[in-house]
Amino acid sequence: MDAIFTKLTDREKRFIGPMKVWSTYKGSSDNQAIQKGIDEMFALNDNEWKDGNVGRYIILLIQKQFINGRTDTEEYKKLEKRLAVLAEDKIKDKRLINKAHLAFVNFSLFEAIKDKDPELGALYLKKAYDLSSKGNNEYEYQSFYDNVFTGAKKDYSEVYLAELGKRSGKDSVLKEYISEFAKSPAKSFSMLKQFYHGNYDKASFSSFLKSDVFPKLENAPAFLLKDLAGQEVAPSHFEGKWTFIDFWGTWCGPCVAELPEFNSLYEKKYALMEDKLKILTISCYDQEADLKNFISKNKYSFPVLISDGKVQTDYKITGYPSKVLISPEGKMIPIEFGQDWKSLVEEFVSL
Repeated sequence: MDAIFTKLTDREKRFIGPMKVWSTYKGSSDNQAIQKGIDEMFALNDNEWKDGNVGRYIILLIQKQFINGRTDTEEYKKLEKRLAVLAEDKIKDKRLINKAHLAFVNFSLFEAIKDKDPELGALYLKKAYDLSSKGNNEYEYQSFYDNVFTGAKKDYSEVYLAELGKRSGKDSVLKEYISEFAKSPAKSFSMLKQFYHGNYDKASFSSFLKSDVFPKLENAPAFLLKDLAGQEVAPSHFEGKWTFIDFWGTWCGPCVAELPEFNSLYEKKYALMEDKLKILTISCYDQEADLKNFISKNKYSFPVLISDGKVQTDYKITGYPSKVLISPEGKMIPIEFGQDWKSLVEEFVSL
C-alpha cells in the first residue's frame, strides 16, 4: 500500500491517508503502537480531517484500544474537543458528518463512565441526544457507513429517554417525547405512542395528542392549485378531515416506481375513506401536457394537482417523492423518505 500511496496526488492523499493509518494499526494488540496512529491523525490539519473523515478512523482506533484493555477516556475527550470545532463547519455535509461523530463520542463517554460517575455520564448522554439528527435533512448519507464501521446510532433518543425515565420520572420523559414529536412527528410517533400506552391511560392517547401535542406542530401552508380538469383545490376545502399529499414528478424514478401500488391503494381503499381522509398528489416540475399524457397512458385515477412552483418550497420539500399528512386542524406532519407512510396514515386517521 505504501508504494501505491506515494504515487497519489496531494488531494488523494488527504482522502486516503487517514484510512491508511488506521489499516496499519487496526490489527495491533499493542496500545502504545496504536497510540502512534492516533497521534499521527490528531496532527493533521482541519482540511485533512474533513476530506479524510479522520473522526471515523480515530474512533475505530480508540475502540481497538478499549478492546485491548484501555479504560481511561482521555483520547475520547480530546476527540470531543476537536470535533466540536469541525461540527460548526459552514459546509453542510462536512458539518453533519462531524456532528454525528461528536454525538457518538459523547455516547461512548457515557458508556465508559456511567457506572463510575452517573451524573457526568448523564451529561454526556444528553449531549449525544442533543446532537442527534432530528430528520433526514440533518443526516448526511455518508454517516450511514460511519455507523456501520463504528457501531454508532443515527440518533440516541431512545437511550436518552430511557435513562431520563430512571432518573426523573415519567412526566419528564413525556415532555421530551412531546418535544421530539414537534421536531420530527412521523419519526417519533411510534415511540411516543408506546411510551404513553405503557405509562398512562391508553384510552386518553387520542385526546392527549389533540390537546397537548398537535398544537405544537407547524401549520400547513395554504395553497391554491389546479387539478388536471382545471378546478382549483386548496387544503382549506378539506378542513375537519385528514389530508395526505404526495409530492412527485414524472421525471422521478422512485416516484414513478411506486405509483402503480399507490393507485391501487387509492382505488381499493383511500377513495372509500373520503369522509375522513382526502388524498392529493402534487406534480412538480412537469409540463402540463406531458403530465396529462402520463396519467392517461397509465390509467391512474388518484387526484393530481399541478404545482405553481412555490408550493414545494412552502412545504420544505427537498427530495422526491415526499409525503405530508395534514391534521383535521391544519397541522403539518412531514413523512420522511423511507418511513412506512401507509402505516402512519392508518394510525393517524384512526385517532
